[in-house]
Amino acid sequence: MIDLERAAKFPTADSDWKQKVLIGGVLNIIPVINFLAVGYAFEVFRMAFQQEPASLPEWGEWGQRFIQGLMIFLIALIYNIASLILFFIHPVVGFLAALAAAFLFPAAMAQYAVRGNFSDAFQIKDVWERIRQNRNDYFMAWLIMIAVFIVLMIIGMIPVLGWIISSIIGFYVYLSFAFIFGGICSASKTVS
Repeated sequence: MIDLERAAKFPTADSDWKQKVLIGGVLNIIPVINFLAVGYAFEVFRMAFQQEPASLPEWGEWGQRFIQGLMIFLIALIYNIASLILFFIHPVVGFLAALAAAFLFPAAMAQYAVRGNFSDAFQIKDVWERIRQNRNDYFMAWLIMIAVFIVLMIIGMIPVLGWIISSIIGFYVYLSFAFIFGGICSASKTVS
């Protein structure tokens, strides 16, 4: 059973959490530079996948964080290419394909986290098996994540400050969901 309260509070367990979240939130505002924030959140995911992290990682290893963030972005992009094409053919089918891609994405990150092999994220059979083994927790966490991201999108539509506020809060949310999904996916890490 997922512990949402614990996951929501996870970033605050670190004594320097305000500084670390602020750095990530500010980086998350700037396109392309935000790959650093995504890479940092992936590190939290990987830590939760391997073992439960006691605190947030330190900021540093900027090049590695950037590359990891870029890899996660490319995985997400590839998962969504079909939905973009289908959207132009039929918007409803494209939307459903985008939901399917979003559903598979956290487990695809787990597949990538196992060996750091980019192609592992696209082993759909293994991705699906990872989801299947933990389907109840995975589905519940995914639904909550979608709801939270919808709220963040609405905040982002507020003129001028909305995008900045949603980017900073969004980084905190990334960390919480990285913690949740890393833990959920670790229960099935025997998937090849």
